[in-house]
Amino acid sequence: MRKRHRWSKERIVAEIRRLHEQGIPLHMASVRKVFSSLVATACSRKYFGSWRAAVEAAGFDYDQVLRIKRWTKEKVIEEIRRLAESGGDLRPSVVMRNTQTLLAAARKFFGSWREAVIAAGIDYDQYVHQRRHQRVEQDKQQILDRIRQLYQEGRIEELSGAWRYHLSLFRKARHRFGSWRKAIEMAGLNYEEIVQRQKWTKERIVQEIRRP
Repeated sequence: MRKRHRWSKERIVAEIRRLHEQGIPLHMASVRKVFSSLVATACSRKYFGSWRAAVEAAGFDYDQVLRIKRWTKEKVIEEIRRLAESGGDLRPSVVMRNTQTLLAAARKFFGSWREAVIAAGIDYDQYVHQRRHQRVEQDKQQILDRIRQLYQEGRIEELSGAWRYHLSLFRKARHRFGSWRKAIEMAGLNYEEIVQRQKWTKERIVQEIRRP
């Protein structure tokens, strides 16, 4: 015989989040159709006292939850196109943070966020590829800018021993460029000059003293 799980506030919150992940609108009428005991239990005085309180305890804005009932297939497509035309981020994780009701409505009407984006006339796979490429290029540029900054500030020792002084930068550079040497060269610097042992001169001594 299957063991019945006892209700608790934690379980109620978990069930609400699970329904949301499945794309089920979280307004009371919708949840009652698929999980009436969840609504009844959450609204009892023993737990949250109201469905609004339970939904908000699960981390959702209840006013936005109510607005999901206004979505239609046409409005979902219209909003996706608007986001795309304005340069908005169409990754589901970002849409979830900014407009969780749009994501839930898209899943409700189209089965998945991907299918909703395709229905809006956008090549979803190509979009994801382009976003990934843009992110890689941005990472590379930030790495190169940081390397150049260190060089311009005369922090040659930190560049030659980046694995010790700037481990995060060192790892990112190796990940994006294949090696630290390649990153240095892509920044337009002479790798041999960077890694060779620097001889002390009066000028370098003064420079090191002044360096914060």
